[in-house]
Parts: sequence; C-alpha cells; structure tokens
Amino acid sequence: MKIFFILILFLLLSIGVTWPLIGNFNSQIIDRFDGLLITWFLNWDIHWVISAVSQLRLSNIYNANIFYPFKGSLLFSEMMFPQALLALPLVVFFKEPLLAYNLNYLLGFAFTGLSLYVLVSGLTKSIKISLAAGVIFTFSVIHLNYMAHLQLFNLWPLIFALHFLIKEKYKTFVLFFLISSLTTALFFYFLLLFLAVYVFLNRKKARKICGFLILATLFTAPFLFPYYWVSKYYNYTRPINDAIHFSLQFSDLLNISSASRLSAFISPTSSGTPAYFGLSLSILIITAFIALFRKYRSKLLKLSLIEKQFLLTGLFSLILSFGPALHIFQNTIHIGPIPAIPLPYLAFYYLVPGFSGFRTPSRWILLTALCWTVFGFIFMKNRLSRKVLVGLVLLVF
Repeated sequence: MKIFFILILFLLLSIGVTWPLIGNFNSQIIDRFDGLLITWFLNWDIHWVISAVSQLRLSNIYNANIFYPFKGSLLFSEMMFPQALLALPLVVFFKEPLLAYNLNYLLGFAFTGLSLYVLVSGLTKSIKISLAAGVIFTFSVIHLNYMAHLQLFNLWPLIFALHFLIKEKYKTFVLFFLISSLTTALFFYFLLLFLAVYVFLNRKKARKICGFLILATLFTAPFLFPYYWVSKYYNYTRPINDAIHFSLQFSDLLNISSASRLSAFISPTSSGTPAYFGLSLSILIITAFIALFRKYRSKLLKLSLIEKQFLLTGLFSLILSFGPALHIFQNTIHIGPIPAIPLPYLAFYYLVPGFSGFRTPSRWILLTALCWTVFGFIFMKNRLSRKVLVGLVLLVF
C-alpha cells in the first residue's frame, strides 16, 4: 500500500512538472524531431500487436512501413517494445498516436522516481532518504537531458533490475533484464557493466550470478540478434569517427543544458553534449566525495560492498562516456604529434559485439549519474538532515 501512495506522489509531481501536458495528451509533444520518430516506433509496435492478435498469426515485426523496399527498417533504431505495450490500451481506445509518446513521457518521470525510491529504500531503510533520492534524480537536469529520448528517459526497468539483483531475487531480475534490454540495447550493456563489478566484488556468488546472467542473455538474444543480422545484411556499423565525435569532453560536465533554467543565466561552456548534473545532484555528489576522501583518503576498502558497487560502476561508466580517446582540448584527437589518450571504449568498439552499433558514448554519463546518486545517498544517509534534504528537493524544482 505504501508503494501505491509513493507512485501517486510521483505521478502528481510529474503532472505538475510537465503541466499543461496532461490536458493536451493528444495534441502536444515536447520534441518535434526525435519525439515524432519515437512516436512512430511505438505506434508501429502497437499496430503489429493488434494485427497479430486480430489475424492470429505473427507477421515480421521488423519489416516496418518505412524505407521500402529495405528490410528490417524497425531495427535502424530502438524497438521500445515494453513502452509500446504500456501505451497500447490508450492508443487502441482513443486512436491517437501521440498518446503512446506522452504516456511514456509522463511515466518516465513517475516510474523512475518510484523505482529509485524502491532501490534506495532497500539499501537505507529510510523513507526520507529514499524519497529525496527519487525526487532529486528524477527531476535532475542530467535526467531531463534525455526526455526527448524515451528509451533512455525511462530508466525504471534498469533500476528495478538493479534492485532485484541486489536483493538476490534473481528470477525477477531476469525479467527486468529483458524489459531493460527491450527498452534500449544500451541498457543491456549498462547491466553487463554493473554485473561485471558485482561479480568482482562478490566472488563467492559469481557462479550463481553468472548462471542467471546466461539465462537472462538467452531470453534477450532473440530480440537483440536481429540487430546483428541487419548490420551484416547491410554491411554497416557506426564508424569510429561517430563515437569520437559524440563522446564527452571534460568541459561538457559543466555544459548547461536547455533543460535547466540555469541556461537562461549561464552560457554553455562548449558546443558539445550537455552533461551538467544540476545543482542539487552536484551538491550531493561533491559533498559525498569530499566526506569520503576526508574520512578514508586512500582506504576505500573500508566502504561497504554496496557502496563500492555504485562508486566503481559510476567511475567506469564515466570513463566509457569519454569514448575511444580522451580529448585533451575541445574537439581534438591530436595535439600536434601527440595523440589523445586511448581509453577502454576503443578496445570495446572493436572487440565487444554490439559496441560498434552505438553512435553516442556520452550516454554512459546517465549511468554514472544514477550510480553516484545512489552512492551519495547511502554513503551520506547519516549525515543528511531533514532540512538539508528538503533544501535539495526544493533546489531541484
């Protein structure tokens, strides 16, 4: 029952933040570019489900009604099948395509807040800490940066997967692993990174965890393998130049997004990707790191396993967000004869299946923000007074 009221709270906050969208679900959209493309993807999924049920046969979902005569056109981007199923009843009843996008946009706020509340509550046993974590991350600038990209904005399947993994409810973890991977293939790799760190820190459970990972991968493979087929069929992968161009640079961490009201007062620091976390989240994370190094300095082994888990996963995903090579200055690959510093993403691009299909390494910063938010709240849970939490919540709004 408590979870129900928490969900209602996040729904009300989401309606308030997105006002007046709730009264214009069938006529307004926040983004006329990617938003309309995603609307088409969701509605094609819904059309396929309705056709499959009405005709009692499964036609090829991947050969969509776009780019004829090319095959597998749905696989030129994300399927977002779970989000399509969520919107299906409303779209069928009202026959309005925009409902698919706007419903998932609203739920992207509410469910992300709820899932983070559940995750942090399980780690801290504190309602006030968990509520603050859900609100501050959900309405942070770094999350809002991706609101036009529903597949990334809807982080809740990923967060629930992490929760059930940590709680050792592995069968439910496998379910949300599948839902996450069908939301976006990038979440599949987010989870692989988290699991790699988890197995490293929990070696005694490694065999059991790897067994369920294999099971989760087997369930997911039939949905991800068609991407591999399309890549081979058209003999196409994203060029390494794309990954370099769409990687983060250090200056981007201070780059103010138009999703932040601060952008009206502070000019962007670069023309790159906005990766500023926002005031509330930045204050929390910076304070947590200061407290960490004051207390432990180099003795990070004193951290709990779960604190190490989120701290290290956030660090590794930050490194991946910088892409194939570290830019010394803005937009540089070389400084005279000195090349930029190669990073692990370069090896992953050539060696790990699927990595060459991603254009935008900078999106790994979203996992960094999520992991360091959780780390900040569990590490600082005894240092954050009610007044501080209220102040951070008010500041984010």
